[in-house]
Amino acid sequence: MIDTHAHIDFEQYDQDREEVIRRAFENGIEKIINVGADMEGSIGSVKLAENHEDILASVGLHPHVFNDVSEFPISNFQFPNNFQFSNDKISKLFNDLYQLAKKEKVVAIGEIGLDYYSHSENPITEEQKENQKSGFIYQIKIAEELNLPIIIHCRGVKSAEADHVPSDAYDECLEIIQNYPDQKFVFHCYGGDLEFTKKLMAKENIYFSFTGNITFAKPDSETVEVIRVIPME
Repeated sequence: MIDTHAHIDFEQYDQDREEVIRRAFENGIEKIINVGADMEGSIGSVKLAENHEDILASVGLHPHVFNDVSEFPISNFQFPNNFQFSNDKISKLFNDLYQLAKKEKVVAIGEIGLDYYSHSENPITEEQKENQKSGFIYQIKIAEELNLPIIIHCRGVKSAEADHVPSDAYDECLEIIQNYPDQKFVFHCYGGDLEFTKKLMAKENIYFSFTGNITFAKPDSETVEVIRVIPME
């Protein structure tokens, strides 16, 4: 058994991190991929991997990293063709990620993608969405350059009926990734509806991942139907 998406670098594990890792390996886990969600977490993931033989790392910048458009106004940023970055703040961010992704035990780029779910009363703005899309595309280019698969985080807008529902985040994510047919993607913590799922299943380079969110699904819900139609492989 392989845990493909852990966050053992999170501060919640500061008191018992090594104990958690020990228990995992004693109880049947063979490998753990620790996934970065920002630069600090990506660095932490690489350090964990370097200190434990059976832990591997994924590095990436979660879409909400790019919501502060005053801090990272990257919509107009030009990604260098030769991966020689300049010294400005945005260039440094992607250069640091690129250099980190070249580490020996890094096996994927992620989690990256689009997240239009707001954790405040203010919805995600169109400017923030464009910033997220740019950040996503630039990280896909890093993955392409280094021949690494991508772990996608995709989440729709708030809904009165559910925690999150498929929205333009899913459609816009597909619009982006279908430009990279040779790149492998896995939709982490998948939450798409049946119609969107069938669109993804038509692509040979896309995989699905489910997490504890499926335990909240009612027996007759669309989530359960989605799980049924996706082949195990």
